[in-house]
Amino acid sequence: FHFQQSSSVADSEVYKCPIEKMNGKNGSTVNGGIKPQKMVIKAFKKMPEVSADYTATTKELLRSAIRQIYTYSDNKSVSYEQLYRAAEDMCIQKQEASLYALLQEECLTFIQQKVTTLQSQCETHSLQQLEAWDSMWRDHCDQLNTIRNVFIKLDRGYCLQHSPGLGLGSAVQPIWDMGHGLLRAQLEQKSQLLARLVTSMLATIESYRQGELLADRFVLARLAHMLVTLNLYRTVFEPAMLSDSNRFFKSEGEQLVGSLDTAMFLAVVDKRLAEAEEMACVLLHHSSRKALLEAVETQ
Repeated sequence: FHFQQSSSVADSEVYKCPIEKMNGKNGSTVNGGIKPQKMVIKAFKKMPEVSADYTATTKELLRSAIRQIYTYSDNKSVSYEQLYRAAEDMCIQKQEASLYALLQEECLTFIQQKVTTLQSQCETHSLQQLEAWDSMWRDHCDQLNTIRNVFIKLDRGYCLQHSPGLGLGSAVQPIWDMGHGLLRAQLEQKSQLLARLVTSMLATIESYRQGELLADRFVLARLAHMLVTLNLYRTVFEPAMLSDSNRFFKSEGEQLVGSLDTAMFLAVVDKRLAEAEEMACVLLHHSSRKALLEAVETQ
């Protein structure tokens, strides 16, 4: 078969780009010569106005929501989506500072109540004290996470824009850090309460070293994580834990050195080293590993 190109059609027309043919040589027209229309978005001649009591009404709605989160009340009349939109609207209306102050005020009120309740629950023996602390910490984290999800617009916008690292003068902590900071401040004011927690944790650690079966040994891990998160581990717990560990290993070494031969004594030392490794990495915090191993070796 043989095809012959018509001489009346120039090569440039045969290979002309389809877009160029559609738009014209300079691309200024489309659809048979109609010029393209430009879309112009104009600002409102008058900004939309909200009702005079909108801010106050929305604040009360969000205040009520915070209280229901802390008391685990189930209000089916208002969904989380509606609360999220209400908090977002407050941010759009430039009410972030007052909204953050409201949030901080309500969180402080309920955290104070938590600490007061904890004081009354920690008059019992060690295990029940640890369970009370563990329950308080898990509730605190769950509630704070729910609040952060409702106020996510405030947290991701206003809080980040005024974070301490930016050096803008009035530092605003993210909601998660703010809640933990309030709890830490309340606990630091209750030094006896913290001391009872440390004593209970040390008693549980000694029971574990003596081979007693613990109902929930990982409660130690959760409470150690709590102290690390609240920046209380190194200042409140670790010095007391290392001092008590040195006392325990020294006392045990003095008792065993005269009653065991060298091989059996070294076997006990190996067991304590493995136990200290596990305790630091699983039950407490990895930062204590080196000091715990040194306590076993030196004592």
